[in-house]
Amino acid sequence: TWTSRRVVESEDGYDYHFNAILAPNATTRFIAGEAGTMAVSRDAGATWSMVESPYEGSFFDALVLSPQSWLAFGLQGAIFRSDDGGQSW
Repeated sequence: TWTSRRVVESEDGYDYHFNAILAPNATTRFIAGEAGTMAVSRDAGATWSMVESPYEGSFFDALVLSPQSWLAFGLQGAIFRSDDGGQSW
């Protein structure tokens, strides 16, 4: 079954698209999307926290390199790497 959730909403009420959802390990989930959107869950998606994004452009996808090492990439060849589970990029 699916349950609708609002993870991110802009100040102007716009609901940004998510273009990548990762599950780096059993409890961590990571989302990347439009306008630099980044969010992480450490409890398998029950709650979400926004991640300070290094980029204002849209992310098209993301990859898990290891449980703590992730890539997010998007417009104009932008690519960012985190080696601490999304805490810094």
